[in-house]
Amino acid sequence: STLLYTIKFEDACDDYLREPTGEKVSAILYHGHKYSVLDFVEVLQTEITSKEDNMRLNAVTLLIDVTLQMAMSDAEVKVLIEFLCGRLSDKYNVIPTILTGLSRFVQERKLQPATVCTIAKEIFNSVDVQALHQDTRLKAYCLINDLLQKHLMCLKEGMGTKFVVNYINLVDGEQDPRNLMLIFNMTVKLLQHFPIDGIEDTMFDVISCYYPVDFTPPPDMEVPVTTEDLTSRLNNCFVASDRLAPHVFPFLSEKFNSSLMQTRMQSCETLKLCLSAYGTSCSVEHVTLIWNDMKQEIFGGVNRDLRQKCLEVVTALFAVLTSPNVKQKGLDPSQFLERVFDFCKEKLTYSEAKFLRPNALILISVIKSSGSGCGLVAEMCLP
Repeated sequence: STLLYTIKFEDACDDYLREPTGEKVSAILYHGHKYSVLDFVEVLQTEITSKEDNMRLNAVTLLIDVTLQMAMSDAEVKVLIEFLCGRLSDKYNVIPTILTGLSRFVQERKLQPATVCTIAKEIFNSVDVQALHQDTRLKAYCLINDLLQKHLMCLKEGMGTKFVVNYINLVDGEQDPRNLMLIFNMTVKLLQHFPIDGIEDTMFDVISCYYPVDFTPPPDMEVPVTTEDLTSRLNNCFVASDRLAPHVFPFLSEKFNSSLMQTRMQSCETLKLCLSAYGTSCSVEHVTLIWNDMKQEIFGGVNRDLRQKCLEVVTALFAVLTSPNVKQKGLDPSQFLERVFDFCKEKLTYSEAKFLRPNALILISVIKSSGSGCGLVAEMCLP
């Protein structure tokens, strides 16, 4: 009976390999319910190592589909994951199936911390992701994202900064907007949860190389991605960690002084977000740089829309400077505030209308920033 049982099981496997269908998996499970995972791998050993690409693909697909429905011990899961990771060096037509299978295991099975780190390391070390087709690259990114979603602490404690460095190398050079949407989301997680000591500049380079977003979606794109979508997610990366502040503010100043109007407008939007997100201690040393850029445009620029954006930045800037946190953190921006208000007082004495209006707009922007900002303007202007 044991021999008959084995024959029926192997026949069911052969039937699937000749013509794979979902229904045939049930027959394999029925005849193979007494088999262990290792037994099953042994049965498929010839097909998994076949020289025919399609045969290997079918065998790996069968292995994943069946084992995901089997009761497995932690040790068996570990062995199977290691086996699948070892196949990541296979041909490009087999890799997508392995990536999808690993993602399913991450999502559906309880994994030990060491196994989680094994998957991440093998993706980083064994797969040349940028050499793959777009949809296969997306599968690789989805697997990393699944690991971050389900096992973030395992990766942080088991790999730490090494995970971030390997991640940077993995995504370096990615250009497809569909993939970038996911990459920007993952980058936010890394900035918020992983140590980036000593690699802040490298992490910043990963983000800044895509700024500003310049993308027009083709009409035939199956999953539409807009410039606004990409810009929003990229901005989320900039504001995710105040450790980036020393790099971000000079960078945005450079972009603000670009010859391209859209770049200048976009830099103002990002600047507002960063001022709000970073808070006082990380922003205060850059206020002179920001103020000089905004002041020059408000008084000397000709584009009304850009002027309005600059005024909004001024409001965000003074919201930081007049925050209660300033005194609590022992910071004293009073000298800067005095210089700004001295500048405004000087302009108010001019009779030329070209100075009066922009000066008034600046003061209104300061009033909008906070109650303290409103009080400072009242103290300066009222007798």
